[in-house]
Amino acid sequence: MIRILLGTKAQLIKMAPILLELQHRRLPYDLVLTGQHHETMEDLLDVFAIPRPDMEIVSRMEANTRLKMVHWLGLLLWRSGFSMRKRLWQPKPGIVLVHGDTLSTLMGAIMAKMAGVPVAHVEAGLRSFNLLHPFPEELTRILVSQLADVFYCPGEWAANNLGKKKRGTIIDTQQNTLLDTLRLALSSPSDGVLSKQPCEPYGVVSVHRFENLSNQHRLGFVMETVLRTSKRIRLFFVLHPATRARLQSSPWQAQLDAAPGVTLMDRTDYIQFIQLLRRSRFIMTDGGSNQEEAAYMGLPCLLLRQATERQEGLEQNTLLAKYDSHIVDTFVDRHSGQEWTTLPFPQAEPSRIIVDHLARLLALVPSNPP
Repeated sequence: MIRILLGTKAQLIKMAPILLELQHRRLPYDLVLTGQHHETMEDLLDVFAIPRPDMEIVSRMEANTRLKMVHWLGLLLWRSGFSMRKRLWQPKPGIVLVHGDTLSTLMGAIMAKMAGVPVAHVEAGLRSFNLLHPFPEELTRILVSQLADVFYCPGEWAANNLGKKKRGTIIDTQQNTLLDTLRLALSSPSDGVLSKQPCEPYGVVSVHRFENLSNQHRLGFVMETVLRTSKRIRLFFVLHPATRARLQSSPWQAQLDAAPGVTLMDRTDYIQFIQLLRRSRFIMTDGGSNQEEAAYMGLPCLLLRQATERQEGLEQNTLLAKYDSHIVDTFVDRHSGQEWTTLPFPQAEPSRIIVDHLARLLALVPSNPP
């Protein structure tokens, strides 16, 4: 039995093709949600036709502020360590899969090791080599690399970052599982958000990282960038729950509301979001997943960060802003007035590579064989 432990929307999006591949092969797994994110999680399960989770450690909560994050973490520790411990680990799974670089990733790896269960880390080996950028994600990845037993690395560069490890199995999945998710999204029909879009050119903004929301100077830079750019091209600003909460407690909310070139919108389902990106001129974001999506599609991407742990798109379609207004304006000058060309996808199937390895590792057989 494989246990897949996830907590955020981005993790579910990237792990969806693995879940679907396991379902397709009828290989036994269960899905456990930590509850770090709640908003849109059920919608995502429906979009990808994934059954409801087998267990939710913390339910009906959105850890979108520091106080709520502390509350969620306290509940997670109590329930996983005491009130739900027996339910979580009896019977023991053969392996626990965690993904990425969130608190759910780290807590899932710690919980599994304390229960004596091997850990497999999906999207392992990414590094910025700067503990403060991104923080705390870079630290989380380093800690999880000390706990995991199997490392599914999205390419040779990531695998080489772990190449000197004395323990564990390193698997190069050739690409990120997000590639498989994009294939699913782009082959699916979509409606809703597209009908609201104007015929005029537009860009997309998506900001949610702790390093931007928690720092007044960086948040100010990002908001000034949005307001300045919106005078040149319409911007659709997709609000994550944490971003919405942060803006509502700041003077920036009123300025964004008053800006005629800014359209604030709640998060849509994933398929609609990808369709929104397809028709845009560019995306301004601090998200690693958005960087990868843009790289695979060929969409111009301004990364609102000082450094990134991902190689996708760098020196091609992705530009690091480094909190430099000149870099921002150069990017907008170049891309606001021209359309971009869609790139052909790589041939790799990372989710299949991961499931192939898991099936061999655990000697899994299909349930209810025909």
